[in-house]
Amino acid sequence: MLIGSSNLLRAFKRQKLLILGAGCSRNYSQGTSNITGLESPLDSNFFKMAKKVLLNSRLESDLAILIEGLVHNLHRLYGYEAFEIKNWINTSDASRFLEVLEDDRLSLEKVMTQLIFENEIFQRMPPFDGYYQGENRTIDVDSSPKALIELIALTISKALEGPVCSEHIRLANSLSQGDVVISFNYDLLMDNALRETKKLTDCGYLVPFRSVLDGQGSRRMEDTPSDITLIKLHGSLNWLHCSFCDTNFLNRSEKISLQYATLPRSCPYCGESNVYFQRVIIPPLLAKNYSLSPLKYLWSRVNRYVAKAREIVIIGYSFPSTDFATEALLRDSFPWEFQRQTRFVIVNTQKEVFDRFKKTFNSSEVIWKSSLKEYLDTI
Repeated sequence: MLIGSSNLLRAFKRQKLLILGAGCSRNYSQGTSNITGLESPLDSNFFKMAKKVLLNSRLESDLAILIEGLVHNLHRLYGYEAFEIKNWINTSDASRFLEVLEDDRLSLEKVMTQLIFENEIFQRMPPFDGYYQGENRTIDVDSSPKALIELIALTISKALEGPVCSEHIRLANSLSQGDVVISFNYDLLMDNALRETKKLTDCGYLVPFRSVLDGQGSRRMEDTPSDITLIKLHGSLNWLHCSFCDTNFLNRSEKISLQYATLPRSCPYCGESNVYFQRVIIPPLLAKNYSLSPLKYLWSRVNRYVAKAREIVIIGYSFPSTDFATEALLRDSFPWEFQRQTRFVIVNTQKEVFDRFKKTFNSSEVIWKSSLKEYLDTI
């Protein structure tokens, strides 16, 4: 054996680790939005879900203008006719204007990558005949990624509107002090379940929040130790960053808060305008950027928590071939024969995900469960 002894390793690896992907959020069945067919979105059906939300929501005017520009850009990029419309919300033309969101060619990752390419790589072409510029304003391509992030927030918020998820509470109750949850989801289903079961405090995120926003003002983050560590490697829709003073805040005023309704008018720390606020999330890009503060810090420390796991349960994560970061994390955390000494449970409706994992990693014990309920019923 190259390092230490197997007995020492088994004593060190004492924790259970959950890894949550988008499929885990699909277990939420207590929604109260009353929007027919709305469910927690995936990459492939995000825009279809977003259309349902937009046709059944009242938006702040600033957000409506942002999304209007995004939709015009989708018309342009996907070969639709220029659409002359303003103030489209709650009009008879809204469904026709948003028809592009039903296009099967659209996926969240693909569209965000296209928008970032236009902003950061391609030289913007001048307006041409047929490219709608707006009667009194031009379409700002630079604002489309921001508009898409806010549309993500709105869609997830509506899809998961309702009480704390009963299945996530069962999942939280299955965890013991010292266990760890890694989530790639922006939503707060696991956060709320851990809070409900008194297993998560502000310290459990490992993020040094300057203060916590609760809708009435700001206060210091809790310094009470957390039973469970929740590491959100792609960020969270209720984490905010002020780029002026480089400060992070935790927003607790709503289950998931929409920027234009709940942000303070100024940064509680430096006093600058809330125009410097941004959501702390890694945008859904093919080539993701992990350098955003504080996510870079989380990625730099997460392997220490993964390496301590005696059992890893991976729920609703599809292991796409392009997600090199997650594969690299697991390989780095379990070098040499240590990979074979960890028990993996793959919880996914698609058995091919289980088969793909078995071919990728050299583990002696990999178990497949076809649903979260099946997994919870067996522990």
